[in-house]
This record gives sequence, structure tokens and C-alpha cells, in this order.
Amino acid sequence: MDEIAAYQRADYRVEIVALAVPEAVSQLGILDRYLRLAEQGRARYVSRDNHDACAAALVDTLRIVEAGHRADSVFVVRRADGAAFETVYANALGPERQWRRPAGAADAVLAERRRPWGARETGLFRRQLAEADRRLAGPGLPEDWGLAVRRDAERTAAWAEPVRRTAQPRQEAPGVDYHRLSAEEHRLIFDELSVPSLGRITPQERPVAVYVMGQPGAGKTRAARMVRRALRDPAHIKGDDFKVFHPDYFQLLREEPRTASARIRADYRAWQAQTERYVRDRRGDVVIEITPSSAGAFHAGAALYQQAGYRVELVVLAVRAADSRQGTAARYAEASRLDAPVRFTTAAGHNLHYAVLPEAVTLAEQLSAVDSVLGPVVKRSCRDGAEVVHDACMEHLSVDVRASLRLFAFYLANGTIDVELLNGFDYRSTVFHSGSSLEQVFAIYSNVLQVDADGMVLNDGDAQYRVAQWIRACCDPSYQAKPPFEAWETELHL
Repeated sequence: MDEIAAYQRADYRVEIVALAVPEAVSQLGILDRYLRLAEQGRARYVSRDNHDACAAALVDTLRIVEAGHRADSVFVVRRADGAAFETVYANALGPERQWRRPAGAADAVLAERRRPWGARETGLFRRQLAEADRRLAGPGLPEDWGLAVRRDAERTAAWAEPVRRTAQPRQEAPGVDYHRLSAEEHRLIFDELSVPSLGRITPQERPVAVYVMGQPGAGKTRAARMVRRALRDPAHIKGDDFKVFHPDYFQLLREEPRTASARIRADYRAWQAQTERYVRDRRGDVVIEITPSSAGAFHAGAALYQQAGYRVELVVLAVRAADSRQGTAARYAEASRLDAPVRFTTAAGHNLHYAVLPEAVTLAEQLSAVDSVLGPVVKRSCRDGAEVVHDACMEHLSVDVRASLRLFAFYLANGTIDVELLNGFDYRSTVFHSGSSLEQVFAIYSNVLQVDADGMVLNDGDAQYRVAQWIRACCDPSYQAKPPFEAWETELHL
């Protein structure tokens, strides 16, 4: 502080640039310099106590500087690619000698030291540390000189543990990458991104889990959207949503779209498993899009819901391989046209899931892993490759739903749908005048109708009232339905 004061008395402008470096990196820098000078016979030793004291003093000094207005400007920078530096904090005194922004240089240094590393930072650190270990064991270094700093190498690795990525093997050179997040970063993303994305979870006395299963490109998202409307504020879970939470995903899509998903698989699958457990613990209804990688994995996942007291239902999409392959290609082409990063589904990956699909359904039926299965599934014979069709236990509409439909049709034809709202309107000539009007009436009723897991209708009155509102608007142009109709209520499903 005395040196800064001397320059200020001499009417100098004083600027401070603080280099925010994680302790693991600075400790490794000390070790590297020691080994480099030792090879020249003039080693310079810095004790770990000295290193730690200086690291702590930097933070304290920045607090004092900003609190006492002892510099005209303060910058905090970090190392970037190559020899460049990147500014993470900047502050300066204004005309009245007040900081232009709240003082925070010390906090910026601490935040940078604790910032989780990316894959490149982790890879560079691991290579440099391995090189230091090799030089420590080299014959050119005197034994006592090596012993003086050998523990510093271990300490350097320990400093890195909370922030570095985890190495994972891969087939392509160099045989390893660092896209596996640290435990702290993984937990933070789950808490800050995954859980909030679920929205409100409504606890149910008898919760339902519906799996929507199909190979890539089969149309699971559209089917899941229809299933969700039949449930009670269900959570919607699909693997693609968790991929985008990973900080490396979009960069990987640009660089290696064929392998982007595989390289972050450990993290996004763990987030999905944690999210499903979060929903189960709160007993909310849930719709899960699934592209099974193995029959056993699907059975194990469904069993967790059954053990938690859920009714488990399976909706299977029977889509030809050629059609789903075309679906993946169309998705990729459309995103590429918009210059948006998009995952690429290889033919091998598509065919793997296509082959597993009938195996997963068969195992689910044999082991009673689900309570009901809806949808025909195309199976392949392992012996001769011939295709056979298996009709998987398609259930009839429940008695309560059939009764509601029958009574709705009776009231509609009798002119007695919501007699209070439609009093004075003989709407039958309007509704039955064309097939389109009648089609719309039944579409609204069936879209709004809700049915519980046991097939009991929950809101027949609401469904009839929405139909009555639509009819009233057709007969009375001055009438405004409240609330206005949403697209899902009037959608005509194919």
C-alpha cells in the first residue's frame, strides 16, 4: 500500500491488473519453473506456505484497494487461449472519486478460482502435470532436488479436484476426453436448470407414468404431447432436454455432430435419472420419451415407478425403419438450413434402437413391467429377418368414457347441451348442417375430456361447457368465449 500511495502523491494515475488463476494452475506453474531452472542448475524454490499466503494476500489487497479508493482503476483478468488474457472484472473511479460500479475485484478473483474448468482446460492441465511428473523422475534431476518438490505435484493435483473435469475413455484418438463434468458442476446444473425446467409438480394419490417409446425419428415428441393432455399436469421428460444443459453440447454439435451425444452421455443420463427420481418422490404424473438402448434398461427404469406405487403405461410407436430414418434426416436438414446446431443420428445408431424396440416390449409384457401397452409393434425375427406384426394388448375405452361419449351424443342431438348457456338457440341446424361443424364439436369434447388412471372421467361437465361455448359463438357472433379457445382444444387429430 505504501508504494501505491507514493505514486499517488507524485500525481501518477494508478491502475491495478490482478491475474485470477486457480491455485492448482499457479502451483503447477511454480513446479514447472522449478524444474526448468533445475535443468540449468539454478533451481528456485517457492514453499507451499509462501504460495498460499500470496494467494490469500491478493484477495485481501484488492479489498483494501477498492475500500480506500487507492487506485484509479482495477482490472481482474484470466488466462485465455494462447498467450491472451480475458477481462472478467473492470472498475474505475469517476470524477468524484467514486467507483463506477460496486466494488467486487476480490470476489471476481475468488469466483474465477472456483469456476469449473472446461474440457480444454482440464486436458491441458492433465498433460502439463503428467509432463512434470515425468521430469521429476528424470535422471537429469538431482535426487534431493526432486524430493524437495515431489509433494508439490500431489498437492497440485489435489487443488484441481474440485474444479477439473473427469477423464473418460473414447475409441478415437487420443483415447480420452474431458467432457465429464466435475461433481460440483453436475450438481449445480441439476439444481439450477433441470429442476426448474419441470415446472409445478402436482402430487397424485394414484400417479401415472407413461412411456412413449420409439426409435429415433418415429415422432415421439408429437405423441407425447397428445398423451400429456390426457393426464393431470404431468412432468415431461426426454433425454434431448438434458443434453442442452451440458456446457459443451452445442460446441460439440458444431465440431462433431455424430458423437456429440455420446461424449456427454454420462452427465445427461445421470440428470435424467435424478429428475425422474425427483418426480417420483413428489408423486407427480410423468410422460417419458424413450429410445431404448436395451430391453433390460427399460425394464429396470419401469420397475422403479412400479415400486413407487405408480401405474405404468407404455405407448409404442410402430413406424417403419425407412420412415423414421427419413424423419431423422429431415430434422437434421431443417436445422442445418436454419444454421442451428443439431444432433446427427447415424444409421447404425438408428438401427440399434429399431432392433431393441420389439425386444423391450416383449420383455415388458413377459415380466409385467407395465400395467398396459398401447400400440402395435413391428418385430423382426432373429432367424430369417422376416417381419411379423404383433398386436400388443390394445385396451378398449373404459366404461365411464364410453358412457360419457354416449350421453354427450344424446344431449347434442336432443338440443340439450348446457341449456342455460344455449337457452333460446336451436343449434342443431348449425351443428348438423355440415360434417366439419360436427367434427369440430367432437374434437373439442374429446380434447378437453380428462380421464384418470382407472378410466374414470374427471371433467365431463367442463368438456360439454367448452363445446357449448363454441356452439354459442357460431350462433351468436356477439358472444366471446371466456377463456378464449387454445389451439390444443380445437385441434383436429389425424
